[in-house]
Amino acid sequence: MTKDKTKQSKPFLSFGRLGLIDAIRSLLLVGAAISVALLDQTLGLGRTTWVLTIGLVGLLVLAAVSLRAWQISKSRALTSLHELFLYLVASLIAFSAVLYVEAASLFPNVIDLRIINQSSEPIDPLSLTVGCTLFLLSFFPLLLAIFRIELLSRPITKQPLLRHDVVSVPTLVITAAILGLIAVLAGAAGSGRFELGQQINVLTMTIVVGGFLAVIFIPNFVRAWNDWTERKADNLDSVVGNNYAAIPLAGLRFSARLASYLDSILVKLIAPLSGATQRGFMVPHALVVLVILPLSAMGFVLAAPYGLLPIGLAALIALSLGRRWAWVEEDREIASRLQSTNPENSDIKVGFDNDLKDEALLGYASLFVLVPLALYQIQGALDLFETTGTSTGNPLLDWLSFFGAELAKAVPFVDWWEIYNVEVDVPFEASSGTSGEWARHLTFASRAIVDLVIMAALFQALTIWQRSRTQTRLYATGELNAFDPFTEEEFFERGMHVPSGSKTLEPKRRFESAIDAHVTARKRLNLEPLPYSRERLGELIKREKKDDLRMGAEWMIKKYEVLAGEPHEQLRQLAQRWQTLEARHSFQSSAPADRAWLRAQKREIERILDALLQDNGRFRGPQIGCLAIALDAVHRRPEFAYARLLSFELLVDRTTGKSAALLGCFLVRDAWPEEVRDALKKRFSTYLEMPFNLYLGQGRMRAEVLLALASQYPRQGMYAQSLIRELVSAVAKNDGDASVRQKAEAIGADLT
Repeated sequence: MTKDKTKQSKPFLSFGRLGLIDAIRSLLLVGAAISVALLDQTLGLGRTTWVLTIGLVGLLVLAAVSLRAWQISKSRALTSLHELFLYLVASLIAFSAVLYVEAASLFPNVIDLRIINQSSEPIDPLSLTVGCTLFLLSFFPLLLAIFRIELLSRPITKQPLLRHDVVSVPTLVITAAILGLIAVLAGAAGSGRFELGQQINVLTMTIVVGGFLAVIFIPNFVRAWNDWTERKADNLDSVVGNNYAAIPLAGLRFSARLASYLDSILVKLIAPLSGATQRGFMVPHALVVLVILPLSAMGFVLAAPYGLLPIGLAALIALSLGRRWAWVEEDREIASRLQSTNPENSDIKVGFDNDLKDEALLGYASLFVLVPLALYQIQGALDLFETTGTSTGNPLLDWLSFFGAELAKAVPFVDWWEIYNVEVDVPFEASSGTSGEWARHLTFASRAIVDLVIMAALFQALTIWQRSRTQTRLYATGELNAFDPFTEEEFFERGMHVPSGSKTLEPKRRFESAIDAHVTARKRLNLEPLPYSRERLGELIKREKKDDLRMGAEWMIKKYEVLAGEPHEQLRQLAQRWQTLEARHSFQSSAPADRAWLRAQKREIERILDALLQDNGRFRGPQIGCLAIALDAVHRRPEFAYARLLSFELLVDRTTGKSAALLGCFLVRDAWPEEVRDALKKRFSTYLEMPFNLYLGQGRMRAEVLLALASQYPRQGMYAQSLIRELVSAVAKNDGDASVRQKAEAIGADLT
């Protein structure tokens, strides 16, 4: 009997005999059993036991979900974390429900956690600690998966987790100076240290004019800064030796690097917690709402100031989402310039899975609720405002009304009621004394949020919309031949469809007409008549999924005979094109259209060969065969003489018999003895696997071929070396050009 040596696959992350799925199932079952036991009133559990037991159940569930997050993160897909978001949303809704039940005292005989400040009873510190801990840990599984996906993706995307080049030193200095000036002026005005009176009019004009002057002069200051740092870099010894110059510069660079790291954390780890990076129809929008809405509800129900925790977390997620949107827009601009979406490009930071415009605006819109809730929490803790007698009795409506009034004053061109003497009653106003000063600071901050964040986001969205329209218009006129990644996706999705009775994507008639108009417009502009960027088409046909973009690109390449992809792939496409009967007829035709096509083919092969010379390492055996096919198709056309010379440069670095045979085709002449030609023809056909043709090189061209063969001779194998010697000897004996014969004799002497 033979012993079975078949190895059984071990479960991922096994715990003894327990696999990962078994461990998760066991933890969830234990947590469910404890939860059921809690509902048994005969146990007579006290508050402390209740709290500790709920904490234990929560930790068991967290452990199970964390193990699941570790497993899911193996796929390295940041866009497929729906299962973990389901847990997060369920947890946040559960927290909100518990707080509501506690606040409304719906089940006083079953649960009394005392986590809500009711009447004179104080909040239980243990309940608050356990609740806050579980609340913060509820984000841990998702954060773990996001962090591990970023780490596992680094070898593929070549991107660091934390970038150091996001915030430059001039940007940091200018931003800090502006914010510092605003803080100083706000502090002085709030404390009443100076009275402006009518001077406010002149000061306002000065600030506005100063803003315009800053836009003019700040770029010049930045340019001067860069020149200064470059001069210091050229004289490094003086910088190091001068502590007064070296230490501040190093401190600024460290601060800018630290700010870049913090921005990277917000963009890559915090922003995905919103769910905006997930895929699916309206899934990102729904997740943003389902994450922020429960946090807002908790911020309203919790006693002050503890409600600031979920409110601050929601605001942080919203602002982080806005920062990720800014990164995506920067990537969008870079990709439109490079005409590439390759994630390995160091200039591409986060990619193009989603443009995040809708999700970021949705996050910013949540600030209209989060800011009033934050004011409500601060008022409950510090009592900075006084009521005015117009309160509705509903704190949420009152603070929304107060913030709405401040919002109307903050939005440009909307503060119209002073012109028309409209009386607006607000439910709160700043208190007198020191607390009133802080109330005014909070009011100013709430207005600044609108001016600096929300309005800027709206203007950016309008700019993006206008830029997309401009791209479409320039494409129609032929002056632009590629869109940015998101406009490109919309362009192909609107152009391709599946007709009734068909199962494949095909272009719409309007789409075909638009492409034809674009090609015609480029011809009028004396530009290459391509339907789309060659570089972008080469990337689109590599997409794994046969979606609108890939099928549309393939249709363009086929209809308009576009050579796309890497240079060696374009050479293969060109060889296939030139093998067709239609192409061979066009090569021999003298019709004007065929002559124009011939000139276009001449430019194509010269461009491809020149590109291959820049990356000669990609030119191997299969590409030599494609080059042989292409040269065979035009072997009697004098227009392709320069292409033949370029092919010599390509072949000289090859060390195969195929390269030697292809070079040899340029040496053989019709006037040679028949037995010599037949012998070489047999050897050429063996290497090239195609019928033998004479490429009829001129004398100077044959001399270049001899030099190329002599150059590659030492690196060839024995059989290929024998072919080279035979070729050189045949030329020395039979060539009709005396100079070529002399060159062959000299080379033959060196070879022997």
